[in-house]
Amino acid sequence: MGSSAVAIYLIQDYEPFHNTLWQNIFHVRDFANTMATPAFIGYSFFVTAVIVIGAILIDKLLRYILMRPSQVLLALEMLATRYVTRGFKKLIKVTGYQPEP
Repeated sequence: MGSSAVAIYLIQDYEPFHNTLWQNIFHVRDFANTMATPAFIGYSFFVTAVIVIGAILIDKLLRYILMRPSQVLLALEMLATRYVTRGFKKLIKVTGYQPEP
């Protein structure tokens, strides 16, 4: 959850989405005026939990999608490094190169 803290903040406080989230989706201002205080407090906790859990899920999904290409590239890099290292070892064996002490 801590690693998604920035995602939670950005999703709930992103200026173009802020009013849509709080006013159009959850209708917080309308419910604040019409609900009794204990019911509104409960509703506030519910909305907060939904936003936090939703933001965490969005963050984890985006991380998974965006990390896959970098993991593939890293695997290819490691494979290329392994082949180059083997090639240099064979070259050293064939030439009989000995480093000077």
